[in-house]
Amino acid sequence: MRSFYRIVLTLGLVALLASPAMAQRQRGQGQGQRGQGQRGQFQGGPGGGFGGAGQLLQNEGVQKELKIDTDQAAKVKDAVAKVTDKYKDDLAKIRDLPQDEQRTKGQELRQKIAADTMVALEEVLKPEQVKRLKQIQTQQEGIRAFARTEIETALKLTDEQKAKIKEISEANAKEVRELTTGGGGFNAEARTKMQELRKKAIEDVQSVLTDEQKKSWKDLTGEPFTVTFAPRRPNNNN
Repeated sequence: MRSFYRIVLTLGLVALLASPAMAQRQRGQGQGQRGQGQRGQFQGGPGGGFGGAGQLLQNEGVQKELKIDTDQAAKVKDAVAKVTDKYKDDLAKIRDLPQDEQRTKGQELRQKIAADTMVALEEVLKPEQVKRLKQIQTQQEGIRAFARTEIETALKLTDEQKAKIKEISEANAKEVRELTTGGGGFNAEARTKMQELRKKAIEDVQSVLTDEQKKSWKDLTGEPFTVTFAPRRPNNNN
């Protein structure tokens, strides 16, 4: 169980470093509160924006959606653990970098980990499971998915489209930042607003895409799927 949470925490850190909005929240935390505050965020925040393939496969609902059997679940856990161990030193170094460098280096490292994780998972999962996993991952990433080279290539985005999507993404990040720095934590109202912001950002991007690109995006995301994160149980063993 301890190794399970280590995997989730590490993948959560990678997602956090790639998210400007969440990184902004981290800036305001005191050094003594940092570990406790991050631990709460790493469990899959209200925005559901982690989306990492390795972390998603720890989710019971995703496992059921992909029809992952017990043997595959064990192999998935082992594959993710190996990738995590490979990059643990790099992750530790990033935590000590200045905020701006954390974002830049974190995005680069996140892409490497995501690529290596997917390669490892493709050796465990069936092709149809890999496709559905990628669809769910893209859904969870929301507008951040458009920054991935894989998505840019699949959609054949032009430079002009990339620039417009970047503007939409930055505007969305600003709105999320204002929402998450207002105090009060992620209550029901905040969660609802977060989902509304995510939905609006995707709708705004849709207006930038051609009809053919919209069809490709639909194939990349597949049928809508809601990832439900179970409440974290208190750990009384430590």
